[in-house]
Amino acid sequence: MVSFFRLSLARQFLLLSLLILISGMLIIGLWVSRQIELGAIGVTCAKADMMAWPPGAHASTFGGNPVACAAANATIKLLEEQLVANAATVGAHLMNGLRELHNKHAIIGEVRGKGLMIGIELVKDRATKERAVEARNALVQAMFRRGVLVLGAGKNALRLAPPLVLSKDQADAVLGVLDEALGEIAPR
Repeated sequence: MVSFFRLSLARQFLLLSLLILISGMLIIGLWVSRQIELGAIGVTCAKADMMAWPPGAHASTFGGNPVACAAANATIKLLEEQLVANAATVGAHLMNGLRELHNKHAIIGEVRGKGLMIGIELVKDRATKERAVEARNALVQAMFRRGVLVLGAGKNALRLAPPLVLSKDQADAVLGVLDEALGEIAPR
């Protein structure tokens, strides 16, 4: 679910949930509300016979907790009112900045993503697309030394998955650090 919202695909997640409910049963268990676990089971009326379980056949560790439900409602409200739109807006801003870095640094083979889930592929040569595995590892460390935590993805990609509250100013700061770190590991 977090990935759907990070991608600013909240409506698609809700539609997927609806389709699953129409087809039978939806079961989720996640950290919907920061530090509070929440589990849910959704069953359509047409499939209610699936709920004819004998006593002891099913239990829910996190079900029915009013604190978790209140926290989930507050989280969903924040997502709907602010954070999904922010993921789309700041994500587009970040992608534009990364495209500029792509034009500046030949080691960036491709930038792809949606919302605040972004991948940066590093290559030794754009024509052959030979993977720059060592450079990616060096870039992760160079970013870390500058105070920015990033994740490697696959053999030669960098994954940016910032929090949904990321601002444009913070995105610009990350772009500046990334530009500097790229200059260190692959000087032009």
